[in-house]
Formats: sequence, structure tokens, C-alpha cells
Amino acid sequence: MSRWIEGWYLLRCREKMWRTTLNTLTEAKIETFCPIICEGRRRKDKKNVLRHVKSPVFPGYIFTRFNPECIHTTAILNIPGAMRFVRFGEFISVVPDSVIYKLRCAEIRILHSDDISYECMYVPDEIINKIIGIYSYGNPQMRVSLLKELLYSPNKWFGLKKNGGKKCHLK
Repeated sequence: MSRWIEGWYLLRCREKMWRTTLNTLTEAKIETFCPIICEGRRRKDKKNVLRHVKSPVFPGYIFTRFNPECIHTTAILNIPGAMRFVRFGEFISVVPDSVIYKLRCAEIRILHSDDISYECMYVPDEIINKIIGIYSYGNPQMRVSLLKELLYSPNKWFGLKKNGGKKCHLK
């Protein structure tokens, strides 16, 4: 049996409760990452007016960083809105730090397109542009599908070992 490791895990949560889940995780001092985009949605009362709404890039998913030996996964799954952790086969997927870093760099590039981000200087533009391409899909289900493909085969996307070479076994 594999030992648990501290790392990033992808938590599936109820789409309409993502904010509550995210706030509760933050209050519990669990590091989180939930990429946000600003979307224009038509108002119901005025058809020609768009309302700008902030929503998750990957609806129903929150990246969490914790050590399952210190905070058990069931404690996190008891948080309101939390449902399960993303698995590939029987193992909970550990998201490599480098993937989170690249997702954050893409978000920085989108939010600050006129600035040069020194934190992301060493991430090739080709990789950032691939991730921005995922972020820019209009269909949220397609973004989630591309995220799962990226996590399952990061080598295809940007030259990493599958699942960062780490697997955790869930009891």
C-alpha cells in the first residue's frame, strides 16, 4: 500500500455550493486553488444587457493542498458541498505542483495581459497558451473534460510523467 503524501488533490464539489466549500476549506487553513473567470451572462429582465459574473473555470472542482496523514480525506469530504476526490482507477490523483504552477501562470496572464509576470518567466508561452485555450472554451463541461485529460496525461500537454509519478491509495 502506498503512503499518503502532501500534495495537491482535485476535489469534486456541488457546482452551486463551490463558494461555500472554498470558504470552508480556507477557514480550515487548507490551501486551495480555484481558477476564476469573468463571464458575461444575459440578464433575464433585459435581454440586450450582459451581467458580468465570476465563476470557476472548472465548475464543481477545487484544487486542495493538504497532507492526508494530518487531515484525513473524510474530514474534507464532510465539508458542505464536498463530494469526492478525483481518481484515476483506484487511486486518488495527486496533481503535480508544476501543473498547479502552470495553471496559476495562465490565470495571471489572463488577468494581467499587459504586464510581464516575473513569476512565470520560465514557463514557455506555448504551454501558457495551451492552458489559456482551455480557459477560453465557452462550454464549462468541455473545460472540465480538458482538465481531466491534462491531469491524466500531462506528458501529452507539457512533458510531465503521468500523475507526477505519484499515486495514493485510498482506504
